[in-house]
Amino acid sequence: MIYSIDHAKKVMRFTRDNVCESAVLIGSLATGKESDNDIDILLPCKKLTNRLKRKLIKLYGAETHSTTDWGGLFLHNTYFGNIDIFFTTKNFDYPFKK
Repeated sequence: MIYSIDHAKKVMRFTRDNVCESAVLIGSLATGKESDNDIDILLPCKKLTNRLKRKLIKLYGAETHSTTDWGGLFLHNTYFGNIDIFFTTKNFDYPFKK
C-alpha cells in the first residue's frame, strides 16, 4: 500500500480525536513524501503501557502488533494500513513537524 499525505491526514484526525490531541505526523509523510511502508505517528502525551497497547490495537483494528526496539508499537494491517507509533523522537532518523 502506498500512503499519501491525504491518507495520513485522515489517520491523524482519527488519532487526535481518539487518542492524543497533540499527536504529530512524523517520518517521510511529514516531509511531504509518500510512504510505501507505514504511517509514523508520535504520541508525545502518552507512555506505552499494557492498557494503552490494548486500547490502540482495538481502536485501530490491528490484525497483529509488534513492540519495537525503540519502545514504540507497530500495528499491522489496521483499518488504515500499517501504523508505527512512537512515544519519543529520541534517536529518530527522520525530521518531524511540531
